[in-house]
Amino acid sequence: MEARSRRYDVLGQRIALGNSGNGLVEGYANIKEILEIPMAKIPNYESKYLATKWLQKQYADKETLHGYCLTNIKKETNYFPYPKSGSIWFTLE
Repeated sequence: MEARSRRYDVLGQRIALGNSGNGLVEGYANIKEILEIPMAKIPNYESKYLATKWLQKQYADKETLHGYCLTNIKKETNYFPYPKSGSIWFTLE
């Protein structure tokens, strides 16, 4: 699951999975479901996100988060950099 503070209209779409630690696209997945999760219930999703303490600290001022549940997850064999666009969207040329 990916978590964001805002809801984006991406249900059913294929997305790239970027690693913010190294700036590389490491895989792809489809969005199968989008959940609105109250911050108080974020610990209930530890098995799906594995970073609940980080979420609670990063989004302490938010009442809810949106969980983007993933399916058809595929690892990229040749990692490549993703653009630093300041957005969740980018296109490959």
